[in-house]
Amino acid sequence: ELAIKLERWHSVWRQVFFDCWSNSSAIGRWIDGKGSAGVSTKKLKVIFFAHKREYIRELERDVPGIEVSTGYYDDRQKMSFFYAGDQTTEDTWRHELTHQLFSESTRSTKSPFQEQFLWLGEGIAMYFESLVEHDGYVTLGGFDSRRLQYARRRLLKEQFFVPLEMLSRANQQEFQTHPDRAKIYSQSAGVTHYLMNSEHGELQNPLSEFLKLSYQGKLKTGSFAKILGKSFQDLESGYKEYLKIKPNQIAKHLTAETTRTELAIPRAKLSTDDFKAIGRCKNLAWLDLSATDLRGEKLNPLESCGQLQQLFLTGCIIDKESVLAISRIAALQELDLSGTELTDEMLKILSALPNLKAINALGTKVTDKAAQQLKAHSPGLTLKVGD
Repeated sequence: ELAIKLERWHSVWRQVFFDCWSNSSAIGRWIDGKGSAGVSTKKLKVIFFAHKREYIRELERDVPGIEVSTGYYDDRQKMSFFYAGDQTTEDTWRHELTHQLFSESTRSTKSPFQEQFLWLGEGIAMYFESLVEHDGYVTLGGFDSRRLQYARRRLLKEQFFVPLEMLSRANQQEFQTHPDRAKIYSQSAGVTHYLMNSEHGELQNPLSEFLKLSYQGKLKTGSFAKILGKSFQDLESGYKEYLKIKPNQIAKHLTAETTRTELAIPRAKLSTDDFKAIGRCKNLAWLDLSATDLRGEKLNPLESCGQLQQLFLTGCIIDKESVLAISRIAALQELDLSGTELTDEMLKILSALPNLKAINALGTKVTDKAAQQLKAHSPGLTLKVGD
Protein backbone atom coordinates (compact mmCIF):
# COMPACT_ATOMS: atom_id res chain seq x y z
CA GLU A 1 0.00 0.00 0.00
CA LEU A 2 2.82 2.42 0.85
CA ALA A 3 4.63 1.63 -2.40
CA ILE A 4 1.49 2.43 -4.39
CA LYS A 5 1.04 5.72 -2.54
CA LEU A 6 4.68 6.71 -2.96
CA GLU A 7 4.55 6.09 -6.71
CA ARG A 8 1.36 8.12 -6.99
CA TRP A 9 2.73 11.00 -4.91
CA HIS A 10 5.97 10.89 -6.89
CA SER A 11 3.93 11.26 -10.08
CA VAL A 12 2.10 14.29 -8.66
CA TRP A 13 5.38 15.91 -7.57
CA ARG A 14 6.89 15.40 -11.04
CA GLN A 15 3.92 17.15 -12.65
CA VAL A 16 3.76 20.07 -10.23
CA PHE A 17 7.53 20.68 -10.13
CA PHE A 18 8.35 19.59 -13.67
CA ASP A 19 11.12 22.12 -14.24
CA CYS A 20 12.90 21.05 -11.06
CA TRP A 21 13.83 17.66 -12.52
CA SER A 22 13.45 18.06 -16.28
CA ASN A 23 14.01 20.63 -19.00
CA SER A 24 11.09 22.28 -20.78
CA SER A 25 13.23 23.32 -23.75
CA ALA A 26 14.52 19.77 -24.25
CA ILE A 27 10.99 18.39 -24.10
CA GLY A 28 9.89 20.98 -26.64
CA ARG A 29 12.65 19.92 -29.02
CA TRP A 30 11.70 16.27 -28.53
CA ILE A 31 8.05 17.01 -29.35
CA ASP A 32 9.22 18.80 -32.50
CA GLY A 33 11.27 15.74 -33.47
CA LYS A 34 14.59 17.50 -32.97
CA GLY A 35 15.96 15.56 -30.02
CA SER A 36 15.40 12.75 -27.55
CA ALA A 37 13.83 12.52 -24.12
CA GLY A 38 14.48 9.89 -21.50
CA VAL A 39 12.93 8.93 -18.21
CA SER A 40 15.13 8.64 -15.14
CA THR A 41 15.47 5.08 -13.84
CA LYS A 42 16.98 6.12 -10.51
CA LYS A 43 15.26 4.49 -7.54
CA LEU A 44 14.55 6.31 -4.31
CA LYS A 45 15.16 4.41 -1.08
CA VAL A 46 12.57 4.19 1.69
CA ILE A 47 12.78 2.03 4.81
CA PHE A 48 9.34 1.13 6.19
CA PHE A 49 8.91 -0.21 9.73
CA ALA A 50 5.87 -2.10 10.96
CA HIS A 51 6.10 -0.47 14.40
CA LYS A 52 7.28 2.86 15.76
CA ARG A 53 9.55 1.17 18.32
CA GLU A 54 11.61 -0.37 15.49
CA TYR A 55 11.80 3.03 13.76
CA ILE A 56 13.09 4.65 16.97
CA ARG A 57 15.56 1.84 17.66
CA GLU A 58 17.06 2.24 14.20
CA LEU A 59 17.49 6.03 14.33
CA GLU A 60 17.76 7.16 17.97
CA ARG A 61 21.55 6.86 18.06
CA ASP A 62 22.09 9.29 15.17
CA VAL A 63 18.95 11.49 15.24
CA PRO A 64 18.22 13.28 18.55
CA GLY A 65 14.48 13.64 19.24
CA ILE A 66 13.47 10.99 16.68
CA GLU A 67 10.96 9.59 19.18
CA VAL A 68 8.64 12.58 18.66
CA SER A 69 8.73 12.32 14.86
CA THR A 70 6.51 10.32 12.52
CA GLY A 71 8.95 10.16 9.60
CA TYR A 72 12.47 11.24 8.70
CA TYR A 73 14.55 11.89 5.57
CA ASP A 74 18.32 11.51 5.94
CA ASP A 75 20.01 13.57 3.22
CA ARG A 76 23.36 11.97 4.02
CA GLN A 77 22.19 8.41 3.41
CA LYS A 78 19.70 9.56 0.75
CA MET A 79 16.99 7.54 2.44
CA SER A 80 13.57 8.10 4.07
CA PHE A 81 12.38 6.25 7.18
CA PHE A 82 8.65 5.70 7.84
CA TYR A 83 6.55 3.46 10.06
CA ALA A 84 2.97 2.25 9.81
CA GLY A 85 0.53 4.75 11.34
CA ASP A 86 -2.73 6.61 10.81
CA GLN A 87 -3.87 9.34 8.41
CA THR A 88 -1.81 12.05 10.15
CA THR A 89 1.29 9.87 9.71
CA GLU A 90 0.69 9.94 5.95
CA ASP A 91 1.01 13.74 6.07
CA THR A 92 4.55 13.24 7.35
CA TRP A 93 5.27 10.65 4.67
CA ARG A 94 4.39 13.21 2.00
CA HIS A 95 6.38 15.89 3.82
CA GLU A 96 9.59 13.84 4.04
CA LEU A 97 9.12 12.44 0.54
CA THR A 98 9.06 16.02 -0.76
CA HIS A 99 12.44 16.70 0.85
CA GLN A 100 13.75 13.51 -0.73
CA LEU A 101 12.38 14.24 -4.19
CA PHE A 102 13.81 17.76 -4.33
CA SER A 103 17.12 16.64 -2.88
CA GLU A 104 17.64 13.64 -5.15
CA SER A 105 16.05 14.92 -8.36
CA THR A 106 17.78 18.29 -8.66
CA ARG A 107 21.50 17.49 -8.18
CA SER A 108 21.20 19.12 -4.82
CA THR A 109 23.96 20.71 -2.82
CA LYS A 110 24.35 19.61 0.79
CA SER A 111 21.90 21.33 3.22
CA PRO A 112 20.61 23.90 0.67
CA PHE A 113 18.64 25.90 3.25
CA GLN A 114 21.15 25.86 6.07
CA GLU A 115 21.92 29.58 5.84
CA GLN A 116 18.74 31.12 4.36
CA PHE A 117 15.17 30.50 3.19
CA LEU A 118 14.62 27.48 5.43
CA TRP A 119 11.01 28.66 5.79
CA LEU A 120 10.52 27.90 2.11
CA GLY A 121 12.26 24.52 2.25
CA GLU A 122 9.93 23.47 5.06
CA GLY A 123 6.97 25.37 3.61
CA ILE A 124 7.00 23.48 0.31
CA ALA A 125 7.12 20.16 2.18
CA MET A 126 4.15 21.24 4.30
CA TYR A 127 2.34 22.33 1.15
CA PHE A 128 2.70 18.80 -0.24
CA GLU A 129 1.10 17.47 2.96
CA SER A 130 -2.14 19.01 1.68
CA LEU A 131 -2.43 16.44 -1.11
CA VAL A 132 -5.90 14.89 -1.12
CA GLU A 133 -6.79 11.98 -3.36
CA HIS A 134 -10.18 12.05 -5.06
CA ASP A 135 -11.77 9.78 -7.66
CA GLY A 136 -9.25 9.92 -10.48
CA TYR A 137 -7.49 13.13 -9.51
CA VAL A 138 -5.75 14.86 -6.61
CA THR A 139 -5.84 18.36 -5.17
CA LEU A 140 -3.03 20.32 -3.57
CA GLY A 141 -3.31 23.34 -1.29
CA GLY A 142 -6.58 25.21 -1.13
CA PHE A 143 -7.99 27.52 1.53
CA ASP A 144 -9.18 24.50 3.53
CA SER A 145 -5.92 22.54 3.73
CA ARG A 146 -4.97 21.55 7.27
CA ARG A 147 -1.78 23.60 7.59
CA LEU A 148 -3.46 26.74 6.29
CA GLN A 149 -5.99 26.69 9.14
CA TYR A 150 -3.22 27.27 11.66
CA ALA A 151 -1.58 29.92 9.48
CA ARG A 152 -4.86 31.80 9.17
CA ARG A 153 -5.46 31.60 12.90
CA ARG A 154 -1.97 32.85 13.76
CA LEU A 155 -2.27 35.91 11.54
CA LEU A 156 -5.93 36.94 11.60
CA LYS A 157 -6.67 36.05 15.22
CA GLU A 158 -3.33 36.23 17.05
CA GLN A 159 -1.80 38.95 14.81
CA PHE A 160 1.44 36.97 14.62
CA PHE A 161 3.67 37.63 11.62
CA VAL A 162 7.43 37.74 11.06
CA PRO A 163 8.49 39.95 8.11
CA LEU A 164 9.51 37.70 5.20
CA GLU A 165 12.83 39.41 4.64
CA MET A 166 13.80 38.80 8.28
CA LEU A 167 12.53 35.23 8.16
CA SER A 168 14.48 34.55 4.96
CA ARG A 169 17.76 35.59 6.60
CA ALA A 170 17.36 33.14 9.49
CA ASN A 171 19.79 30.22 9.33
CA GLN A 172 18.83 26.70 10.30
CA GLN A 173 19.76 27.04 13.97
CA GLU A 174 17.97 30.39 14.37
CA PHE A 175 14.88 29.03 12.65
CA GLN A 176 14.64 25.79 14.59
CA THR A 177 15.40 27.33 18.00
CA HIS A 178 13.06 30.32 17.62
CA PRO A 179 10.86 30.72 20.75
CA ASP A 180 7.79 30.84 18.48
CA ARG A 181 8.91 27.91 16.33
CA ALA A 182 5.42 26.42 15.93
CA LYS A 183 4.05 29.77 14.78
CA ILE A 184 6.99 30.23 12.41
CA TYR A 185 6.23 26.87 10.82
CA SER A 186 2.55 27.83 10.46
CA GLN A 187 3.50 31.07 8.72
CA SER A 188 5.95 29.25 6.47
CA ALA A 189 3.24 26.82 5.40
CA GLY A 190 0.77 29.65 4.84
CA VAL A 191 3.05 31.81 2.73
CA THR A 192 4.06 28.82 0.60
CA HIS A 193 0.40 27.96 0.01
CA TYR A 194 -0.08 31.54 -1.14
CA LEU A 195 2.89 31.39 -3.51
CA MET A 196 1.67 28.11 -5.03
CA ASN A 197 -2.07 28.81 -5.28
CA SER A 198 -2.69 32.55 -5.50
CA GLU A 199 -3.19 34.76 -8.55
CA HIS A 200 -4.28 31.79 -10.69
CA GLY A 201 -0.93 30.08 -10.14
CA GLU A 202 1.12 32.88 -11.69
CA LEU A 203 3.80 32.62 -8.98
CA GLN A 204 4.08 28.83 -9.14
CA ASN A 205 6.62 28.55 -11.98
CA PRO A 206 8.88 31.34 -10.67
CA LEU A 207 8.80 29.68 -7.25
CA SER A 208 9.81 26.35 -8.79
CA GLU A 209 12.74 28.07 -10.49
CA PHE A 210 13.82 29.61 -7.19
CA LEU A 211 13.56 26.24 -5.42
CA LYS A 212 15.65 24.57 -8.10
CA LEU A 213 18.39 27.21 -7.78
CA SER A 214 18.25 26.86 -3.99
CA TYR A 215 18.82 23.13 -4.11
CA GLN A 216 21.61 23.57 -6.63
CA GLY A 217 23.32 26.16 -4.44
CA LYS A 218 23.17 28.82 -7.16
CA LEU A 219 21.29 31.60 -5.34
CA LYS A 220 22.54 35.17 -5.56
CA THR A 221 21.65 38.15 -3.39
CA GLY A 222 18.22 39.48 -4.32
CA SER A 223 17.29 36.36 -6.33
CA PHE A 224 13.97 35.84 -4.57
CA ALA A 225 12.41 39.20 -5.45
CA LYS A 226 13.96 39.17 -8.91
CA ILE A 227 12.70 35.72 -9.87
CA LEU A 228 9.23 36.14 -8.39
CA GLY A 229 8.91 39.67 -9.72
CA LYS A 230 7.61 40.98 -6.40
CA SER A 231 9.17 42.60 -3.34
CA PHE A 232 8.89 41.05 0.10
CA GLN A 233 6.42 43.80 1.02
CA ASP A 234 4.23 43.05 -2.02
CA LEU A 235 4.19 39.37 -1.14
CA GLU A 236 3.27 40.10 2.48
CA SER A 237 0.31 42.24 1.39
CA GLY A 238 -0.83 39.58 -1.05
CA TYR A 239 -0.52 36.85 1.57
CA LYS A 240 -2.58 38.70 4.16
CA GLU A 241 -5.33 39.25 1.62
CA TYR A 242 -5.14 35.62 0.47
CA LEU A 243 -5.91 34.34 3.97
CA LYS A 244 -9.21 36.21 4.21
CA ILE A 245 -12.27 34.06 3.56
CA LYS A 246 -14.72 35.57 1.07
CA PRO A 247 -18.53 35.09 1.18
CA ASN A 248 -19.58 31.76 -0.41
CA GLN A 249 -15.94 30.64 -0.72
CA ILE A 250 -16.55 27.76 1.66
CA ALA A 251 -19.79 26.72 -0.02
CA LYS A 252 -18.18 26.68 -3.47
CA HIS A 253 -14.69 25.36 -2.80
CA LEU A 254 -14.62 23.27 0.40
CA THR A 255 -13.08 19.88 -0.48
CA ALA A 256 -12.99 16.50 1.24
CA GLU A 257 -15.85 17.39 3.57
CA THR A 258 -16.02 13.91 5.07
CA THR A 259 -12.36 13.93 6.17
CA ARG A 260 -11.98 17.59 7.13
CA THR A 261 -11.04 17.74 10.84
CA GLU A 262 -10.29 21.43 11.42
CA LEU A 263 -11.32 24.80 10.05
CA ALA A 264 -10.19 28.28 11.07
CA ILE A 265 -12.39 30.99 9.59
CA PRO A 266 -11.96 34.08 11.78
CA ARG A 267 -13.13 37.56 10.77
CA ALA A 268 -15.24 36.33 7.84
CA LYS A 269 -18.65 37.30 6.47
CA LEU A 270 -20.16 33.89 5.94
CA SER A 271 -23.29 33.14 3.96
CA THR A 272 -26.05 30.69 4.88
CA ASP A 273 -24.62 28.28 2.33
CA ASP A 274 -21.18 28.57 3.94
CA PHE A 275 -22.59 27.40 7.29
CA LYS A 276 -24.40 24.54 5.55
CA ALA A 277 -21.12 23.45 3.97
CA ILE A 278 -19.41 23.48 7.38
CA GLY A 279 -22.27 21.37 8.73
CA ARG A 280 -21.47 18.67 6.18
CA CYS A 281 -18.03 18.16 7.74
CA LYS A 282 -19.04 15.15 9.82
CA ASN A 283 -15.57 14.61 11.28
CA LEU A 284 -14.78 18.22 12.12
CA ALA A 285 -12.94 18.22 15.47
CA TRP A 286 -12.31 21.94 15.98
CA LEU A 287 -13.73 25.08 14.44
CA ASP A 288 -12.70 28.72 14.87
CA LEU A 289 -15.28 31.33 13.83
CA SER A 290 -13.89 34.18 15.94
CA ALA A 291 -15.04 37.76 15.24
CA THR A 292 -18.03 36.61 13.16
CA ASP A 293 -21.70 37.62 13.25
CA LEU A 294 -23.51 34.47 14.40
CA ARG A 295 -26.94 35.86 15.24
CA GLY A 296 -30.03 33.92 14.29
CA GLU A 297 -30.07 30.39 12.94
CA LYS A 298 -26.64 30.48 11.26
CA LEU A 299 -25.11 27.88 13.59
CA ASN A 300 -27.95 25.36 13.26
CA PRO A 301 -26.08 23.22 10.67
CA LEU A 302 -23.31 22.55 13.21
CA GLU A 303 -25.61 20.10 14.98
CA SER A 304 -24.61 17.65 12.25
CA CYS A 305 -20.92 17.90 13.21
CA GLY A 306 -20.96 14.84 15.42
CA GLN A 307 -17.23 14.98 16.25
CA LEU A 308 -16.94 18.71 16.99
CA GLN A 309 -15.18 18.99 20.35
CA GLN A 310 -13.62 22.47 20.25
CA LEU A 311 -15.44 25.62 19.18
CA PHE A 312 -13.74 29.02 19.30
CA LEU A 313 -16.03 32.04 19.05
CA THR A 314 -13.88 34.83 20.50
CA GLY A 315 -15.42 38.26 19.90
CA CYS A 316 -18.39 36.92 17.97
CA ILE A 317 -21.77 38.65 17.80
CA ILE A 318 -24.18 36.18 19.38
CA ASP A 319 -27.79 36.02 20.58
CA LYS A 320 -30.04 33.49 22.32
CA GLU A 321 -30.76 31.71 19.03
CA SER A 322 -27.07 31.10 18.31
CA VAL A 323 -26.47 29.87 21.88
CA LEU A 324 -29.37 27.41 21.53
CA ALA A 325 -27.71 26.10 18.37
CA ILE A 326 -24.44 25.65 20.27
CA SER A 327 -26.26 23.72 23.01
CA ARG A 328 -27.24 21.09 20.42
CA ILE A 329 -23.61 20.24 19.47
CA ALA A 330 -23.55 17.13 21.65
CA ALA A 331 -19.82 16.27 21.36
CA LEU A 332 -18.63 19.74 22.38
CA GLN A 333 -15.98 19.71 25.11
CA GLU A 334 -14.29 23.11 24.89
CA LEU A 335 -16.09 26.39 24.12
CA ASP A 336 -14.49 29.83 23.87
CA LEU A 337 -17.00 32.70 24.05
CA SER A 338 -14.61 35.31 25.42
CA GLY A 339 -15.31 38.89 24.40
CA THR A 340 -18.93 38.16 23.44
CA GLU A 341 -22.27 39.38 24.85
CA LEU A 342 -22.82 36.08 26.69
CA THR A 343 -25.35 36.52 29.51
CA ASP A 344 -26.34 34.51 32.58
CA GLU A 345 -29.40 33.21 30.73
CA MET A 346 -27.30 32.05 27.79
CA LEU A 347 -24.79 30.39 30.11
CA LYS A 348 -27.60 28.40 31.71
CA ILE A 349 -28.63 27.13 28.27
CA LEU A 350 -25.10 25.82 27.70
CA SER A 351 -25.24 23.76 30.89
CA ALA A 352 -27.28 21.21 28.91
CA LEU A 353 -24.20 20.16 26.91
CA PRO A 354 -23.43 16.62 28.14
CA ASN A 355 -19.69 16.51 27.42
CA LEU A 356 -18.65 20.12 28.06
CA LYS A 357 -15.42 20.39 30.07
CA ALA A 358 -14.35 24.03 29.65
CA ILE A 359 -15.93 27.42 28.88
CA ASN A 360 -13.97 30.63 28.39
CA ALA A 361 -16.35 33.46 29.29
CA LEU A 362 -13.77 36.17 29.98
CA GLY A 363 -14.93 39.65 29.04
CA THR A 364 -18.61 38.68 28.85
CA LYS A 365 -21.74 39.71 30.82
CA VAL A 366 -21.73 36.55 32.93
CA THR A 367 -21.96 37.34 36.66
CA ASP A 368 -20.08 35.62 39.45
CA LYS A 369 -23.39 34.33 40.82
CA ALA A 370 -24.27 32.58 37.57
CA ALA A 371 -20.76 31.19 37.34
CA GLN A 372 -21.00 29.71 40.84
CA GLN A 373 -24.38 28.15 40.04
CA LEU A 374 -22.98 26.50 36.93
CA LYS A 375 -19.97 25.16 38.81
CA ALA A 376 -22.30 23.70 41.44
CA HIS A 377 -24.36 22.07 38.67
CA SER A 378 -21.25 20.81 36.82
CA PRO A 379 -18.36 20.48 39.35
CA GLY A 380 -16.00 19.07 36.72
CA LEU A 381 -16.39 22.06 34.41
CA THR A 382 -13.62 24.64 34.08
CA LEU A 383 -15.15 28.10 33.74
CA LYS A 384 -13.25 31.34 33.18
CA VAL A 385 -15.12 34.57 33.97
CA GLY A 386 -14.27 38.17 34.73
CA ASP A 387 -12.40 40.89 32.87
